[in-house]
Amino acid sequence: MIEYRTRLSILEPEKIFTVSSEMLTWQSTDGSRGSLAYGDIRLVQLKFDPTRVVPDRYSMFITSRRNGQTIRINSHSYRGLGDFEDHRDEYRHFCLQLLAAIGKANPDTLFTGGISATRHRLYWLLLLFVLAGLVGAILFFFAIGIVWIALAKVLLILWLLPSARRFMQRNKPVQFTADAIPPALLPPGNDRPPQ
Repeated sequence: MIEYRTRLSILEPEKIFTVSSEMLTWQSTDGSRGSLAYGDIRLVQLKFDPTRVVPDRYSMFITSRRNGQTIRINSHSYRGLGDFEDHRDEYRHFCLQLLAAIGKANPDTLFTGGISATRHRLYWLLLLFVLAGLVGAILFFFAIGIVWIALAKVLLILWLLPSARRFMQRNKPVQFTADAIPPALLPPGNDRPPQ
């Protein structure tokens, strides 16, 4: 058995998830409990899920076949306002163990990664639209002689483009098997249990 602790936000208590041979169980610090048999899991989705406060967060969404309930598990845990504890090593190990257990017990589970194909295309279009707007603004400010604003826009593009590119590359829609998880969907690290 392996355990993993996480707290999603100020609105939720900390949960301790446990991987056993037959099911995923959890217990909250407020006393509530739950479980989900691996045979009842319809979908597992992994994704790179950054925020402004936690730019290197990863998330896993587990959807039940029975009631459609989705369980979310993050690589970082809420501690306070703008303060998140990094559990990437433990999260990686937990995901590897959990997906292996699910894949063994329920080969019908769908394993997906990233965002949906429609959303991926929409994000690319939005990114291109914003870049075109910034390029237009740069040309406009150069034309009217306000060079410093144009240079600020260039710096903004240079600063934001690598983050946007990283997000889009890591969140390409993909299906995979429990024993072949794409590296972009888990935090970097080794596959040994953390010390």
